Amino acid sequence: MTENLITTPFGAQTTAAEVLAGIDLGGRRAIVTGGASGIGRET
Repeated sequence: MTENLITTPFGAQTTAAEVLAGIDLGGRRAIVTGGASGIGRET
């Protein structure tokens, strides 16, 4: 069985701004769950 690994140029120190650089999310909606910790709290 062959593994298909997902690779990314991002790491643990990558910021949200770096991930979203060049991406237009205008007109989109997002639902953020878990507002007490992690990404939800940060948002």
